[in-house]
Amino acid sequence: MGIDVVTKHRSSPPAIPPHKRSTIISFHPTIICHVDPAELEGYIDPAPNLYLHHHHQVTHPSTKKRTEVSIVSPELLSLKRSRSGRLLLPSLDFWRNQKAVYDTVRDIFLPYTCQQERLVADYALSEDGEPSEILCEMHGTYITRDELSSLNGVRWVNSAIIGVVCRMMNAQQAIPPRAHYFNPSFSVVLASLTTKAKKHEIRERCRMFLHAEFVGHDFSSCDMLFFPVCDNNHWHVHVVNIPASRVEILSSLPLRRGNGISVVSRRLSNAIDKAFHAHGMLRRLEVSKFQHVQPQIVQQLNGYDCGMFAIKYMEHWNGATLAHSIAEDKMHLYQLRLVVTLVTNAANNARDKVLKACRI
Repeated sequence: MGIDVVTKHRSSPPAIPPHKRSTIISFHPTIICHVDPAELEGYIDPAPNLYLHHHHQVTHPSTKKRTEVSIVSPELLSLKRSRSGRLLLPSLDFWRNQKAVYDTVRDIFLPYTCQQERLVADYALSEDGEPSEILCEMHGTYITRDELSSLNGVRWVNSAIIGVVCRMMNAQQAIPPRAHYFNPSFSVVLASLTTKAKKHEIRERCRMFLHAEFVGHDFSSCDMLFFPVCDNNHWHVHVVNIPASRVEILSSLPLRRGNGISVVSRRLSNAIDKAFHAHGMLRRLEVSKFQHVQPQIVQQLNGYDCGMFAIKYMEHWNGATLAHSIAEDKMHLYQLRLVVTLVTNAANNARDKVLKACRI
């Protein structure tokens, strides 16, 4: 799975003759990212005017020099596609090694936040800070500055962030809860269950995700169960809609293969049945026999925002549609808003320490 990939230092790209060199400068109000075309070898098709689309004029806050930049998107990069039509995205190593220049553009990407929130975001995402410092500790888990940095710019949101968001959303549920948001690790465990797995083995491996001792409640009152899934380096959400007897697959990229839902989604539904039935829960339900659909919802414009889209889907999906609109070109602002929300959350045990360091 993509969440456990170890990033290694890559060797320097081969030299390119000066007359063939070109630089993509990916701009969002959050980050500026310099990408060498040599790093995209194998992912893009050469085209003489590939980098001349979607140009914008941006004024640097300090130098006031105007720079032409272009937005890097799957369409702009002419990414190859699989036989099912899915975009073949660059590996995690590619996206993780792009440098996010947060500090130089903070006046651009936080136009509507108060000064205190700016200070918190600056402190939390500072590259000069200790990477192992715990900035958010709540609901039995924690995230460090290094983990929080995945919310800064063109970086792939990691499982630690999605996990703590799921716990935060569960804690905000009324009693009895109408929805439950599972830790992304649960989908990894479910995917690893073999067809010959015994009931006692399933109970043991899934206990920490289903037992009331750990969860705090059973699932008899829940109408929807949200399973964040990372498959092939792509985040999506597998939603079990119990009243509708439907599985809704919320993805910012198409997951359908031909006219059917992907095999991965079908297998996950089978594993969900096994896990719940082994614990004596939801015995009358057969999730694997539910109708499986992939609703047409807002899609990502690049190769790295899938994690933030998954978080927004969980936040706003009501079982039929998104209760609030999601702006695909505002993911960078959603990311920074999430940084502030996590660090300043009233349940965060590290909150006072961070505010004190920010002199707030």
